[in-house]
Amino acid sequence: MAEPARYVMIGGFLGAGKTTAVARLARHLTDRGKRVGLICNDQSSGLVDTTLLRSQGFPVEEITGGCFCCRFNSLLEAAEALTRDSRPDLFLAEPVGSCTDLVATVSYPLRRIYGDRFTVAPLSVMVDPLRAARMVGLVEGRSFSEKVTYVYRKQLQEADVIVVNKCDAHPADLLDELSAALGGEFPQATVLTCSARTGAGVDAWFETVLAENPASRPLEIDYDIYAEGEARLGWLNCTVQLRAGEPFDGNRTLVDLARKLRGRLAAAGEEIAHLKMTLDARDGSGTLSVVSLVGSDREPDLRESLLDRVDAGELVVNLRAETDPVRLETVLRETLAALDGIEAGSRRGSSTWSSCGRDGRCRRTGWRDGAADGAMKILYCNCTYAKVVPADVKKDVLRRLCDSGQAFDAVADLCDMSARKDPALRKIAEGGDTKIAACYPRAVKWLFHAAGTPLPGEGVDVLNMREDSAEDIAKELLA
Repeated sequence: MAEPARYVMIGGFLGAGKTTAVARLARHLTDRGKRVGLICNDQSSGLVDTTLLRSQGFPVEEITGGCFCCRFNSLLEAAEALTRDSRPDLFLAEPVGSCTDLVATVSYPLRRIYGDRFTVAPLSVMVDPLRAARMVGLVEGRSFSEKVTYVYRKQLQEADVIVVNKCDAHPADLLDELSAALGGEFPQATVLTCSARTGAGVDAWFETVLAENPASRPLEIDYDIYAEGEARLGWLNCTVQLRAGEPFDGNRTLVDLARKLRGRLAAAGEEIAHLKMTLDARDGSGTLSVVSLVGSDREPDLRESLLDRVDAGELVVNLRAETDPVRLETVLRETLAALDGIEAGSRRGSSTWSSCGRDGRCRRTGWRDGAADGAMKILYCNCTYAKVVPADVKKDVLRRLCDSGQAFDAVADLCDMSARKDPALRKIAEGGDTKIAACYPRAVKWLFHAAGTPLPGEGVDVLNMREDSAEDIAKELLA
């Protein structure tokens, strides 16, 4: 049997430098002979992150239309696609920057159900030093509303490792003070400082995520506040063909465009979470112009540069800000239309594509230790090792449970747990009314009895995935 692949998730708020960190770690691993597969995530397609990472030669899968936390099956499908193409030793996954509760919705099921396929690294959460310093009250400046800040803090509360990124761009005394403040407020996490851009200090982070196992537990989180915080962040993804009568400086054009967008939004009191843009001349050089802007009072950062002037190119824009998404599209269209000597779109048939919206309430997988006290609980057995349940049935049952948004617990294999006399079986047996999706009811009851934790005579309903259809099983589980 092949060794399980390492699953490394690198989270953090918008603009924290996650993509740069993913690229730095991927290069480190590749240089040492490891195969990597990268997974990017956003609300829509047309991702700057995917463009950047593919331009560096890495295999990348893209999950759009929702966060990892509500697209767990898509995450597995992305891993399967990468496995078919490149058989990675490690998967590096970057979730949406407004996403949290990743331990419960991603790390937990990977460990519990797919432990034969993945080992899960500690959850890293990257932070931008100035944004974090404003959040903990070390410095003054523009920030987000209370509900968006709630999401930011929850990301830090579930981190195994908090990585204070961009140390090359901030004074040492601020970094020291911030690290101490974060360590005091979020004591469950190891706090490290590095620059993913230059490579300074990254070795300690690499060692942590590659060698250690996570100790994190699911968050206590108010989903109503979380949903409101996410919904306040409008997003816009746009791909536009630029064309000019004479060659122009693409790098300067991107920086000027970022400043004009910042000026329009800042004047209305609207805070930019992250603006990312790439310009690809499609000239075969393999170079891009890349600009990043983190905040409505910050300066654009030209991360990569085109080597020569260009007369055309493909512009990709990803913009996240605390404002209405329709306004983002209006501001971008008007700013593009005002570019001096450059046409956005083409009279010769090239199309301009864009999508915008707000991050809506996620339909999260339950992946928790049971439901609320007194409620019927659901337990799903993946039959990972015994392999007596038809693969298509158990996969469909799991998909239906995920799509339902209802809380449930999951285990890799009850047979294996019984053989090991796993203490978790007692918790299940004594947990109250429970529906168990597994195999023959008599066999499941014997497994609990053999482990010394017999199931109660009443209140437990065992559903047989060996004989019944996925539709019938899911209907009964969710009734």
